[in-house]
Amino acid sequence: MSYLATARKWRPQIFEDLIAQESITQTLKKAIESERIAQAYLFSGPRGVGKTTAARILAKAVNCTKLQNGNPCGECANCKNAFTGRGLDIFEIDGASNNSVDDVRELRESVKFPPINSHYKVFIIDEIHMLSKSAFNALLKTLEEPPPHLVFIFATTEPHKLLPTVLSRCQRYDFKSIPIDRIVERLKFIAKEENFKIDEGSLNLIAKTANGGMRDAETIFDQVVAYCGTEIHLENAQVAIGAFSEETFFELTNSIKTKEIGIVFQMVEKVVKGGFDLVEFSKGVTEHFRNLLVCNSLQSPDLVPLSEIYRKKYFEESQYFSTKDLVRLFDKSTEMENGIRHSEQKRFFLENSLVQMVKMDKSIEIEKLIQRIQELKKKFENANLSVSPPKIKVLQPQVNYSKIASKPQRQESVAKFEEPEKIVPKELPKQVEPSPKFQNSFEAQKIYSNFMASIKEEMPVYNSVLKNCSFENFENNTLFIKVILNNEFAKERLDSKTKELEKFLIKITNQDLRLNFLQICDFSKEPQKELEHSEIIENVKKSDPIVGEVLNLFGGKLTKIETTK
Repeated sequence: MSYLATARKWRPQIFEDLIAQESITQTLKKAIESERIAQAYLFSGPRGVGKTTAARILAKAVNCTKLQNGNPCGECANCKNAFTGRGLDIFEIDGASNNSVDDVRELRESVKFPPINSHYKVFIIDEIHMLSKSAFNALLKTLEEPPPHLVFIFATTEPHKLLPTVLSRCQRYDFKSIPIDRIVERLKFIAKEENFKIDEGSLNLIAKTANGGMRDAETIFDQVVAYCGTEIHLENAQVAIGAFSEETFFELTNSIKTKEIGIVFQMVEKVVKGGFDLVEFSKGVTEHFRNLLVCNSLQSPDLVPLSEIYRKKYFEESQYFSTKDLVRLFDKSTEMENGIRHSEQKRFFLENSLVQMVKMDKSIEIEKLIQRIQELKKKFENANLSVSPPKIKVLQPQVNYSKIASKPQRQESVAKFEEPEKIVPKELPKQVEPSPKFQNSFEAQKIYSNFMASIKEEMPVYNSVLKNCSFENFENNTLFIKVILNNEFAKERLDSKTKELEKFLIKITNQDLRLNFLQICDFSKEPQKELEHSEIIENVKKSDPIVGEVLNLFGGKLTKIETTK
């Protein structure tokens, strides 16, 4: 017995066998039952969805003598002749090869004669859009006023190429692509009838590769059976078809969850060794993250175009990721798909893109980040800090102007004034906390900050010496401050005033503390000596405006600072 392809052997013979076209079949059945047969029908849609099959069933039904709920019975003479191709009143014409004006003229001559042993003479013209414009014009008159025994059924995948005058004379039915789960259901039925064992993954892979066409799915099914035999497993089906299963892409999401880059290189190596197209693989990655994003955002897998078992798996996998992470992954996969087309090193481009996906950090929502910051803030506020803020008191230095000449010469004018009085801290309280206990370095740094702020306000003459200093450490009740000195003058001044600054530290903190300056001498910047001295003078001038007025009035130069006791 000769072999018959699955698409021909299992071609639908009644309207109910047409998959996913219920609205069309229901309309046609009711029109046949009520004997409201149109003069011309136009069936349009993608390839392999049942246009020509529906035309043949309609041709049998309009001439059937024993209709069964609008379907041909398959038992009468007309049905049997139509099934075997011996019907004298059903003509099937290929529009691609019979597209000239002469072919249409010949058709017009044959339609004049009534049917031989049927109710209607039916002309099925496949690929009607291939007719030339002249052939269409020659057919218009027959379409507009056909004989009462004539029915035209046109089938096309490109209805936009038909003339508007032709479209307006036909009842148009648009066939839609068949969902994957319906294709899987039909293939499962065929495999059961043919005694084939096939797993769910293989069925899903075949249906997905068919891209919505039942005829394509049945053709691929024959190809897989020829390679695998009667027992079909996913690994063998992948090799036979040359396509990727969903399991391959779930391996990618597993590597993202575990942050394992090695899985990426193993996956790409498997794809390359299998001879698969890397561009097609990148398309699959994009579709994979699209399905995850749909499940996560809608909290439902209904819009995932796969079989039920994979819908459930996608929904469970999507719950691991946040919506923002999936948006980023979907966007990255789209960039990868667009970029790999123009890349000369497609493998390296693919590996780099996948590695970036695997190492991508999780997104943190702004609300959660603000909440964490507030929690940290509360911890610091609740800390039992032993440092009290210093009491800032601005002291005006007392200057003795008795030695300033009444009319000094501009060249030799020398203004002598008394340096601000030494700031001697008041006597410490009798009970001084001997050993401060700090909970963390933050408290020690706060002491340092308060100390420097108080120096700036109460002892501005030391600002130039301590301008390049920073907190170093706090250990054994000693505050270590690192200070960079640019000249010998600053070093001598700091050495002589360390004890005085230490007393000031004890005063503002009310703690028995010690002060230690870690001096870093950098005298390579010696030209700055005069500049630093001028800064000290500026501080004195700011503290006593009278001195500034004297210097501005007489143009003198301040050369010496004396401290009066």
